Amino acid sequence: MIHDRHGNEVVRVRFPPSTCRDCPFHAGCTNSPARVLIFQPNEQAYLALQNARDREKTPAFYALYARRAGIEGTVAQAVRTCEMRQARYIGIKKLQLQALFTATAMNVLRACAWVAEEIPAQTPVSRFAKLVASRKAAAVA
Repeated sequence: MIHDRHGNEVVRVRFPPSTCRDCPFHAGCTNSPARVLIFQPNEQAYLALQNARDREKTPAFYALYARRAGIEGTVAQAVRTCEMRQARYIGIKKLQLQALFTATAMNVLRACAWVAEEIPAQTPVSRFAKLVASRKAAAVA
C-alpha cells in the first residue's frame, strides 16, 4: 500500500512492458509501453463513486450537465482564442473592461461561425471509452 497526494491508502499495480504489450487489448487501451493502475480500497469512496455514477444516469443530471458543458465550452473558448488565462491589466476597472471586450469578441466570433454555418466540434471520446464500446458491440453481435 502507498499513499496518494491526499494521504489516502491506494494500491498501485504496474504491469511490465512485456505483459502490457502482449495483452490483446493493448492497441485499444494505451499508447504507453507499460500500464500503471491505481486502486482505492476505500469502501466509503467506492460507494460515493457508485452513487455519483447512478446519479449521472438521471434526466435531471443530463439537464444540469448540458448547462455546465455550455459554460465550460465558453470558458475554454475564452482561454484558447482570447487568451483569458491571465489579466492583461492591473485594476478592477481595467479587468472589467477586458472582460467586456473579450465577451464582445467571442460573441462576434460565434455570430460569424453561425452565419458561415460551421459545424461545432464534437466532444472527443477517450481510447478507453472506445475500447469499452467496441467490446460491448462485439459481445452483442
